Amino acid sequence: VLQAGASLVDAVSDAEVEAAIRKQADIAAYAPQAQYATSYAAFIAKLPITKAEFERTVRAGVIAGRMIEKNRKALPDEGVQVRVEGEQSPDRSQVQRVRDDVTSGTDFAVAMAKGGLSSKPEDLDIGWHPLDALDEVKDALASLRPGEVSGVVALRNGNWGIYRVVERDDRKKYEDGVGTPGTRDYQRGQKDRIAEAQLREWVDGQGDALHTKRELSKDREAWILKRTQAIARDLTAAAQKAATP
Repeated sequence: VLQAGASLVDAVSDAEVEAAIRKQADIAAYAPQAQYATSYAAFIAKLPITKAEFERTVRAGVIAGRMIEKNRKALPDEGVQVRVEGEQSPDRSQVQRVRDDVTSGTDFAVAMAKGGLSSKPEDLDIGWHPLDALDEVKDALASLRPGEVSGVVALRNGNWGIYRVVERDDRKKYEDGVGTPGTRDYQRGQKDRIAEAQLREWVDGQGDALHTKRELSKDREAWILKRTQAIARDLTAAAQKAATP
């Protein structure tokens, strides 16, 4: 995001980075600089990363937020959506056995129960989702018709999944978010989810083009990614709230 994303959106000022830091550190926007400096130092002391790393994380979060909002605004009001059944497991062989059973003619729900992935057919229902919001599952489902089952899908969390398309609508209206953007109870709309998925796909595609070096442990990397996502969502929520009449 820092190497390639910054050129795709408006420049991020130091004041904007500080505003995002204040929100993350729970420091009031009106707190004077002396109080800000003291509170910020105490906040940094509790983090698993350095001050420089945190400030790079914040800047990346602000840029990512702008990229997500740019993606969201460019989306149409409708698109391909699928109603899906499925489950996942850390055991690839378990998922593969279910897939083999389905291929041999066993009903999907029966095969899932037999394979230990689900005890109740209703537990398999994942609901309606925009195809473009499904990350790594998207390609596995893109060409499937209702009733067809995916292969074994490698997931970002390290698990393995298998999915069946129940229904498909190529022009289904995207649902708006529920509640007030930026509040704890806000449920993101489908366009928000698609825009975030587009950013993740873009980031994955930059891996070969950019010069990156892995320097962090998995725990620190996970912390940074989670915090970057939180900052980006704060920014997109603020933008949506400001645009709401």
